[in-house]
Amino acid sequence: MEIYNRNAAYDLSQFEVNSRHKRNVIHIKKSREKAKRDFRAKVFTFSIFVGFALLCVSGVFGYLFGQVQLAELTDEISKSSAELSELESANTEREIKSLCAAVQNEGPVIFTEIPREDKAEINV
Repeated sequence: MEIYNRNAAYDLSQFEVNSRHKRNVIHIKKSREKAKRDFRAKVFTFSIFVGFALLCVSGVFGYLFGQVQLAELTDEISKSSAELSELESANTEREIKSLCAAVQNEGPVIFTEIPREDKAEINV
């Protein structure tokens, strides 16, 4: 008789819901939610790190690009300054020669302007 009452063929206790089993299910849900939150936090931290790295790299490239442009413009300014000083020297020389010629000939002195783009040589 005892065999029939124990239901040895079917263990019905596996289908019963007890309080301990419910806690395990809730605990599993919480761990899944926590895993999702942890994953999102890691992704967020990684994206912040990548963004900061890209910002630093773009800052370095921007600085280098600015330095290259500054060097090119400085070179262009120095070439223009050299050309300007050469033209001013030629203009001063031309004015002195015309004044000397005017004093010798006692004729009128005529001044002409030379455009900055053109260079002129005076042969006496």
